[in-house]
Amino acid sequence: MEIAGKRVVDATKPVTITITPRDVAKGDNKNPSGCAAAMAAKHSIAECISARVHIGRVYIEQDKKWVRYNTPDPLKQEIIAFDRGGTFAPGEYTLRPISVNETAEGRRRNAEGPRGSGTTGAARNRRKKLMVAKIKRHEVSGIRPKGANR
Repeated sequence: MEIAGKRVVDATKPVTITITPRDVAKGDNKNPSGCAAAMAAKHSIAECISARVHIGRVYIEQDKKWVRYNTPDPLKQEIIAFDRGGTFAPGEYTLRPISVNETAEGRRRNAEGPRGSGTTGAARNRRKKLMVAKIKRHEVSGIRPKGANR
């Protein structure tokens, strides 16, 4: 895959962008390269020349390539609100690398069937739970309380 003549590669490490109130004020809704998150990427990531922030993916342009990340759920929610005329909550958002299962190679490998890794489903699930516990979650502000608080 290429964008503007540069190849697209999957990210290998997560990166955090900080969206400031200034980014929000200058951001252009419904514009992947001019939104608040794209502006934040330019000043948060040293190698970033430009950025395109979509609902499912974030593309960071560097000298000779574009680096592709997953758009985190909290950022997706803010993009949707912003594009619908609402506000965008400033804060830190961590862009994570594409899951191996979402890459072309991973989809091919999964289509071939089980690999016989010897790891049981229960062991994989325990490992997933441990990984999830270490992730710092972003709390979306300005919404109703969680749960049934009536």
